[in-house]
Amino acid sequence: MGQEFVTVKGKKICVEKGRLLFLETEIANITKIEGLENLTSLEHLDFEFQQIDELKGLEHLTSLQRIDLAGNPIRDDEKHFISIGLKDAQEMVKYCQEKVKKSKEGG
Repeated sequence: MGQEFVTVKGKKICVEKGRLLFLETEIANITKIEGLENLTSLEHLDFEFQQIDELKGLEHLTSLQRIDLAGNPIRDDEKHFISIGLKDAQEMVKYCQEKVKKSKEGG
């Protein structure tokens, strides 16, 4: 299997062994989780201390096991997912899938 890459804030980032490989200092002030739709084998995401304020963009990450969003200004009604994501990221993925479904239905 060849290496996968994703572009985040104009930088090409390698995906290896189910993880995005970048240093926090390389990419700062990420505001949205997006552009990961094709990385369905992604298992771990570490987006600590960024500027993500809403849980979106995870609905295709069906292999995700762990996501760290500590230090992000997540909306109050979604903050409880920060600790859940460290143990069971699939619960967060399912939540995002439901959000997409509701938005398509107009709700």
